[in-house]
Amino acid sequence: MRLRFVCIVLAALAAAPSRAQETSPPPGGCHYELALADAEARSLDVALACAGDGPHALSTYRFVTDSHVRQLRAAGGSVLEKTEEARLLKGAGGIARATYRFDVDEMAASTNSPSIGQRVGGSVVASVRSFLLVPDGGQRPMPLTLRFKAPAGAAVLTGLAAQGDVQRLDTTDFRYIGFMAMGRIEVLRIPVAGRNGAGTLTIAVLDEKRALANAEISRWIEASAARIGAYFGGFPADHALIVLQPMPGLRYLRRGMVAGGGGATMLLRIGAETRPEDLFGQWMLMHELVHFAAPFIDNHAWLMEGMAVYTETRLRVAAGWFPQDQAWRGFLRNFRNGVPAMEQQGLARSRGIGPVYWGGTLFMLLADAEIIEKSGGRKSLADCFKAVLDQGGDTAQRWPVERFIAVCDAATGYGTMRRLADAHVWKGTRLDLAALWAKLGVQLTEYEAGVNYDDAAPLAWVRKKIMSGPN
Repeated sequence: MRLRFVCIVLAALAAAPSRAQETSPPPGGCHYELALADAEARSLDVALACAGDGPHALSTYRFVTDSHVRQLRAAGGSVLEKTEEARLLKGAGGIARATYRFDVDEMAASTNSPSIGQRVGGSVVASVRSFLLVPDGGQRPMPLTLRFKAPAGAAVLTGLAAQGDVQRLDTTDFRYIGFMAMGRIEVLRIPVAGRNGAGTLTIAVLDEKRALANAEISRWIEASAARIGAYFGGFPADHALIVLQPMPGLRYLRRGMVAGGGGATMLLRIGAETRPEDLFGQWMLMHELVHFAAPFIDNHAWLMEGMAVYTETRLRVAAGWFPQDQAWRGFLRNFRNGVPAMEQQGLARSRGIGPVYWGGTLFMLLADAEIIEKSGGRKSLADCFKAVLDQGGDTAQRWPVERFIAVCDAATGYGTMRRLADAHVWKGTRLDLAALWAKLGVQLTEYEAGVNYDDAAPLAWVRKKIMSGPN
């Protein structure tokens, strides 16, 4: 059966894990049965089974949450030896087995980090790697399988790949591991037209009071996902998880984060006082959804963030959710913050909001304008992004930047990304933005209070194409 990226919801099941001797690990890896001990996910009871007699040196990822492991015991004829340096598990009959309890409450209180563990009322947002004792702490590649169980009134949601109720990941996903939610959470499911057929966007609403009704949240996310799908030739993830965290006493969206290790997931923090009229005017949700449509590229945040800022801006304009004048004004005012990096050391050697966000966004606009002009409007940067997705380059993947550039240029046929990268990514080259704005027919007004358009400019038609619609 083909693996599917799904969000597993498990509720009203037994609160204790299956006996360790009844589980089998994947070849060369480990299997875990994880059961919430109570509906508020204060602790997890875990049974693990690892292939091979070992000895296996068990620890959590980089030892970060080792101190929250309780009652670790060998099982099924295995032997556990504890030393000052390690917990060594020796198996019997080709499988090493153990059980332990993980203190989720203590972990959440000590870290208060959503990428490790954070409590929100009767729910917890965390990452799967936080709870797992893994041979060598997951520092070497190894397949893992997991099965969660939850008592009545609780649920567990992840973005991991699954076959039936068994979820799968690899320790190579640990560095980029996605978010999960468990405990008392509300679950919303939104159908999406994925690139491979019908899909589902699952929303886990954490346990905190909020002004927004579920129907209002669903309508906003569904409309945003539809815009993303229209641009990318289908929603970029067949199955994805959004963990929605209401922030008490605040209004508007506060922060968004995407993590794709094991599957597409997002943490979206929204003020608990946010009203329906606040939703469509903001940029954050659309920005993070764009991240679902690109692989993670180490040391090239400018590409990932530039793609997200540029794409979400033009999609919101095309949807009528953001005025075109404000979009161009924002571009023209903020691009100057990215110019020094593009003219001097190059985007790959730069850090900070200016180079990463605005340098990256200017790079995307330069590429889009050139592709549209040279193709006579038949192609655009969207063709580049669709080609990356056609090659499997979604948020669950890690790519080198060279592959991204090569796939893009093969799709558009003009070598645009390579030329711009050679000029502005690994070194700096002078930019003449005044000439570009004159050709596009867009200029800031006096005191930069607005923008003026010149429809007689030679590339005015390109400017209109950029903001006109999904392509």
